[in-house]
Amino acid sequence: MGEVVVTAQDSQTINVSNVTAGSLVTVAPVPTAQNRTAYLEAGVYCSAQGAGTLTFVCEDVPSVSLNVNIQIINP
Repeated sequence: MGEVVVTAQDSQTINVSNVTAGSLVTVAPVPTAQNRTAYLEAGVYCSAQGAGTLTFVCEDVPSVSLNVNIQIINP
């Protein structure tokens, strides 16, 4: 689980160990009502991945810090 704070630039890259460019990554909001609602209303999604990084973007900047669950599968 990690915290994603998307700023006014509408994107944030976070460090995530074990992620590679070839990893299968699944991201979902932590299932609390406030977090899930804020995540969905902001239109947050993971737009890119690299060696040790995931980049998140949003359609609207969320009003609160968001927590996400990240599942990583490496072939």
